[in-house]
Amino acid sequence: MTVSANPIDVAQAQGIAKKFCSEAVVKNKMRKAPANAKMKLVYKSHGKKASTNLLYAFNRGEANGFVVVAGDDCAPQILGYTDTGSFDINNMPENMRWWIQQYEQQMRYLQDNPNARLSAPQKAVNAVAPLLGEIKWNQEAPYNANCPYISYYDEDNEETVSGTAPTGCVATALAQVMRYHKWPNESKGNITYKTNTTETEVTADLNTTYNWDLMLPTYSGVSATDEQKAEVAKLMFNIGAALESDYTPSGTGATDVSVVPALIRYFNYDTGARYVQRDYTPVADYEQGLISEIEAGRPVPYGGVTKKNEGHFFVLDGINEDGLYHVNWGWGGLSDGYFLISSLDPDAQGIGGSTSTYTSFKYHQLYISGIQKPQDGSKKGWNFIADNISKLSDTYAKGDKISANVTEGYNASSTDDTLKCKFYWDLYDSEGKIVSKNFIKNDTLALNYGFDKLKTSFVVPADIADGNYKMRLDFTEASDDYTTVYHVAMKNGAYQYYNVKVEGNDVTVSTFGGLKLSIESVEPAKIKAGETCDMKVTFKNEGGDYVGDFNFFMYVNGKKNVYPNYTSTQKIVSIPGNSTVTLTFNEKIPSELVSDDDYVLQFYYYT
Repeated sequence: MTVSANPIDVAQAQGIAKKFCSEAVVKNKMRKAPANAKMKLVYKSHGKKASTNLLYAFNRGEANGFVVVAGDDCAPQILGYTDTGSFDINNMPENMRWWIQQYEQQMRYLQDNPNARLSAPQKAVNAVAPLLGEIKWNQEAPYNANCPYISYYDEDNEETVSGTAPTGCVATALAQVMRYHKWPNESKGNITYKTNTTETEVTADLNTTYNWDLMLPTYSGVSATDEQKAEVAKLMFNIGAALESDYTPSGTGATDVSVVPALIRYFNYDTGARYVQRDYTPVADYEQGLISEIEAGRPVPYGGVTKKNEGHFFVLDGINEDGLYHVNWGWGGLSDGYFLISSLDPDAQGIGGSTSTYTSFKYHQLYISGIQKPQDGSKKGWNFIADNISKLSDTYAKGDKISANVTEGYNASSTDDTLKCKFYWDLYDSEGKIVSKNFIKNDTLALNYGFDKLKTSFVVPADIADGNYKMRLDFTEASDDYTTVYHVAMKNGAYQYYNVKVEGNDVTVSTFGGLKLSIESVEPAKIKAGETCDMKVTFKNEGGDYVGDFNFFMYVNGKKNVYPNYTSTQKIVSIPGNSTVTLTFNEKIPSELVSDDDYVLQFYYYT
């Protein structure tokens, strides 16, 4: 089905913002603004075409909040709002700026691809008011009083930079969540390490208690005692040191993989806390997990990484009846409000294909679930992930050795304990019961260690009855004597497992996931050298979902390795399984290509 995307202009967007605010006030979603508060456009992000914009931000008077409106009707109209403060692109939390950029990338994707849609957010069963309440902490004084003072020469800017390091967004997010739980009563441990950027030695004695009631919900605009300031500064620094944060005067960073181990080891949080990675979690499960955490009364630290490997963390602590999440940016309450978190994702939303440079598939997002006091029966968050398995499509006999390779696998557990494990190919019947196990290997792997390529094989034994089965890559681990079976988590869009059909002595194996493409049409049929063209290619995919790089190679018919030829820029594409999609390639064709020759287009995707 083809649906058209219609741009929203400034006047329309302003009308949407006004209507939303009026209705939100009536429904008690927003506080009423003063009568003289005008809806003022303060930011718009331009699309590729002069007539289009990606999004708009309107301030509601001077300090009565703002509304972010989508620039196209292919997305939900309201991307975010708050009823306090104002929108200033030059003065906002860095993690919020990153999230605004995520919106802009999604809107570019949608405007490039008229068949795509950003679906409405998944709604919670019950709205949950912001769990953090009045807790609105920041990264500067008094929070960073215990952070190291650093002076170093910044080679990039050719200047000496000095100052007390900020706490960092990861430590601030975790500190606010801890203040909410008022846990632990005490932390334990001693830490010494050197920071990455300046090689400053950081030492911390975490053997201390915490007086949670002494820590104020906010230190902005209130008169705090030295004791109250010291208590929050102690917590902030201890968390940052436990994460082995990279302190600098201009900003402090920490890796996401250090968060859960630090919470468990130093701060006595439940061993069941774990990372939930977007790239390796089905979309419906990913968002439902978020909702479940908030409905259970657990604020959720949420983060992502940019293409420059810069991490951003904030806290999701509420959700409204429209499915927008309340975000605490960790910037003293600045810009806290309700925002769309649902990401444009082809696997769950069935969108059409794209050749946008949209990068949310490329640079991971995650959240941390299960942050709570220790619970009886909790198990460590063991996890092993892999990027792909071999494609198989053939008929074998029972007992035949069937080879299958696994690529880019590693220990992605939510604990930094060494994973001592056994790998298997497990055959599951239609009821989900393991009926046959194929041992692959024993292994002992530190966190983030694994393999580039693993050669494996499996057999279907003679005593397996006729029927349909699934062959899945699994592992068990030593701490429970190898009794719990875990699936190896395969990357979204990759091959996932093998379908196995048994008929008599015949074993037919096919691969679930991956692409099976054929080209149905290319428009226009003629293109001109030296000009930019919008080339629309319609593909039929009879295979599984694919998210990844895609490009084409163009050469004179019969002269593949002879200049002139042209290789297009690699783009991020999303192609759902069992679908027909149209990809639009916006490319400037080099003038060196001879205009009156016949050319071959060869398309490439990468697994």
